[in-house]
Amino acid sequence: QEAGSEQAACERALEAARDARKRLALLRDGGGERAKDIEFRVGVHFGDVVFGNAGTAERLKFGVIGRAVNEVARTVDMAKMLKRPIVVSEAVAKRASARFADLGLHHLRGIPEPRRLWALDP
Repeated sequence: QEAGSEQAACERALEAARDARKRLALLRDGGGERAKDIEFRVGVHFGDVVFGNAGTAERLKFGVIGRAVNEVARTVDMAKMLKRPIVVSEAVAKRASARFADLGLHHLRGIPEPRRLWALDP
């Protein structure tokens, strides 16, 4: 892949994450008491995946598999644990132009080596 397209993909992913958090803030501001209880965290990682449909015509399911899927899932887990709204992997931080806060090295379940994680600055 071309480096420019990798950067663009990471930039779009971060833009989507920021947009989702902005929409949550708007919902909380105007959504009444129950909306204040809604919370989510975002993990962003860059890597290769395999995607497609599996199953039979009667029971077809779309899925995504691969090492990158596992790593982004663990990145989301760390976002929850670290109480950060948006956490990104080193793979994203080195490709994107955004400002990040270094969260240090973390052991991610199912990933053999510790990974450096970054928080997206608001």
